Amino acid sequence: MDNRKPHTTTRHGPKGSAGFTLIEVMITVAIVGLLASIALPSYSSYIARSRRADARTQLVQVAQFMQRFYAANDAYNLDRAGNGTLTQVPASLTVSPSDGTKLYDLAIPAGTLTATSYVIQMVPVVGRVMANDECGTFTLTSTGVRGVTVGGTAGSTALRDKCWK
Repeated sequence: MDNRKPHTTTRHGPKGSAGFTLIEVMITVAIVGLLASIALPSYSSYIARSRRADARTQLVQVAQFMQRFYAANDAYNLDRAGNGTLTQVPASLTVSPSDGTKLYDLAIPAGTLTATSYVIQMVPVVGRVMANDECGTFTLTSTGVRGVTVGGTAGSTALRDKCWK
């Protein structure tokens, strides 16, 4: 006599369930959501820092151009023929990034470009992703003083140090 149990099958086949239960799917979704809520702000912060670094790099390169211009012309504001400085700054230095969608524009505030000194700025482009950035506008003077301006007001020393880091 055969004492074996008869082979029974379920609707999912002979080996049991082949799918996921609703609880397993919900746990997976919750874990993915938690990881995304942690990773996305960190990633956004990293991207903003890299965009700021590019703007600062462009500003320093413009400062180097200004120093070369001064060495050749004995003035920051005009060359020996009487032409203005701004028309001679290479176009690739007037925006950041130098290729792709511009996020910052080079600016020289009125009255700050003289024969013996200058103030240059990288100003976030209105309507672009860096327009509301906490660091605002980066500023660099002919004497090497770095700063930030947020909403038309000079940023604190702590903010400047953070943004120029």
